[in-house]
Amino acid sequence: MERGIPSSTPDGGSGTETPDLPGSARGLRAAVGIAAVVVWVLFVGIITYGRLDLVHPETFGNFYDAQARALLDGRLAVDPNQVGFEGFRMGEATHIYQGLVPALARLPVLAVTDRLDGRLTALSMLAGAALALAHLALLVLVARRLVRGPTPAGRGEVVALGATVGALGASTLLFLSAKAWVYHEALLWGVAFAVASAAHLLRWIERTRLGRAELGPLVWAGAFAVLAVNTRFSTGLGALASLALIGAALLVVRIAPGRREGVGRLAGFPVPERPTQAIVVLLLAGVVALGSYAAVNLARFDTPFGLPIERQGVASSDPEFREALAANGGSLFGLRYSPSVLVQLFRPDAVRLRGEFPFVGLPRSRPVVVGDVRFAERDRSTSLPVSAPWVLATAVLGVIAMVRPARWSHGSGAAAARTVTLGAATSGAGIVVLGYIANRYQVDLLPGLAVASAVGAAALVGRTDGAPRARRVVAALAVAGALWGCWVNGSTAVEYQREVAAGAWDGSRAAWLSLQTRLGPVPDVLRVPAVSPLPAAGPLGQVAVVGDCEAVYRSNGDIWILLDGGPAVGGYQLTVRSVGELTGPVGVLEGVGPTGSNRLVVEPDVVPGTAHLQVEVDDGTGVRKAFPGPAFPWTPGSEIELSTELDWRTDTVEVRDAADRRLLGATVDLVPTGPVTPTGGPGVQVTGSPRGFDRCPSLLGT
Repeated sequence: MERGIPSSTPDGGSGTETPDLPGSARGLRAAVGIAAVVVWVLFVGIITYGRLDLVHPETFGNFYDAQARALLDGRLAVDPNQVGFEGFRMGEATHIYQGLVPALARLPVLAVTDRLDGRLTALSMLAGAALALAHLALLVLVARRLVRGPTPAGRGEVVALGATVGALGASTLLFLSAKAWVYHEALLWGVAFAVASAAHLLRWIERTRLGRAELGPLVWAGAFAVLAVNTRFSTGLGALASLALIGAALLVVRIAPGRREGVGRLAGFPVPERPTQAIVVLLLAGVVALGSYAAVNLARFDTPFGLPIERQGVASSDPEFREALAANGGSLFGLRYSPSVLVQLFRPDAVRLRGEFPFVGLPRSRPVVVGDVRFAERDRSTSLPVSAPWVLATAVLGVIAMVRPARWSHGSGAAAARTVTLGAATSGAGIVVLGYIANRYQVDLLPGLAVASAVGAAALVGRTDGAPRARRVVAALAVAGALWGCWVNGSTAVEYQREVAAGAWDGSRAAWLSLQTRLGPVPDVLRVPAVSPLPAAGPLGQVAVVGDCEAVYRSNGDIWILLDGGPAVGGYQLTVRSVGELTGPVGVLEGVGPTGSNRLVVEPDVVPGTAHLQVEVDDGTGVRKAFPGPAFPWTPGSEIELSTELDWRTDTVEVRDAADRRLLGATVDLVPTGPVTPTGGPGVQVTGSPRGFDRCPSLLGT
């Protein structure tokens, strides 16, 4: 801000704005920047499993790559084998519902190489997190200037506002680092674009208050809103709502100039006398956003808006999903879901204390259902008071400051954020009426919370002017809120990644349990006889050990997940070599039991010079085959390193190569067997060694 530039207040008065002292401004920028970088580094550590491999593959991480490949081929329809049950079958074509923006961003890479197919999600999410954190920092700085005016920032305020950026970043935004999934990537980029749009819109309002007719920030706000809509529609609608509210105020003044002061008081900022250019920018943003989304949706689903949910693969494969659709008239949206969602969002006990490191985790129980309503899914979730208490408290205070700006801000500046906050808050409207509760959806509330929290934190600091002790208390509370968010959301992210969700990186679950046994008490351990099946899944985090450490499992609260094991579960590190022509299925692993056998085989693919893996189950009445895995090169002399699991207790088959690519992953109705052993046969040589969990004895106290 420049010294001596006249400004107008919402009530039509004028004043003189002066900038923060140079050192004060630099300190604030440094504080919010450092906080953003710290959260981003933590995000990097979690999403890469601490291995700093930015291009590792993961289950559900290939959807945008499949979409980008389709676009490179000149079509929207994707390969159905790449998207599975998430795909929508429209005639002979299969589509995904996710917006195109993250797929378009992949085109320059996938156009020149296919080596990174299915490996770009983590890298994309890190870029999205950086964009979101940078604009959260900008949002706090702009809100501070609006609320505090030219008042120089002291050390306590620098700490408090820097910590506020940390608390915003360490909210559910940090939880998204748990999985490099399409679901998390879509949420992250949608929220990043929405926050960016809000930050630039607030910058435009700030300059309008200074009497500057600058369209640059407004253009940026519109561009980011377009990107948000075409990434995640419901989140983008919040960004469009903010633009629409501003546009409505400008349009009223354009049509009825005499109402300029009244509209300014309501909107919270002085409306420009000649708003035509701004109206054009906002109108263009809305038309481009909705028009581009509608065009793509029409090409995919024969409707400009909405989804034919009954055509999604999960609708035919998941009974609970079908029952939820039937109970809600063929839709998963409705106000009947709102009471349950709101209770979960604001309950104060949505976390559990656990004995093992990191000592906090997701609740043991699923969200409660209020009334007679059927949800498609209710995942264990935290709540806003638990995951982001500082953000929630300052957001409430921010709303109060916007309603009564004269008492809480310099020159009633807090009022300037009213329209942006109200519009941004609608980003979270969709999750309140959605028949699906999951912790990740809380992040849809971040755009609105972020604007309100930035205003509230600045207003709270302002009330401590002349009271150093009170300001130190505020700074301490802000730091505590940021650290709490890092602990709770970082811990639940790692727990979800390595104990709850499917598709953890090879060996990461066992490595996590090893770390926990080193840093804290041993988790609850259940002993299972070597020849017995597993009992019903125990509470979240419980460990089961089969026999004399022949296999180790962990419960995610619903099912047992194999951590590691040797021959009892087909746990091997194998080298499979082609030593001759492959003319039919040849066994790689086999387990034989009293009622039949399970075999992992390699067999020729339809493309010459390639092969794939498959499971054959002989139950005594015939041989059943699972779906084959993806093809890989296979010619005489070929060699491939495999990490394998063939586990009849959990009916799971998992095979990955040395680069951690999934060559086979399936849930198959296997028959009980004894130890699984490597086999081999004509044209195939198999060698290797069994795996095992090296810290299993410590679990048993031996």
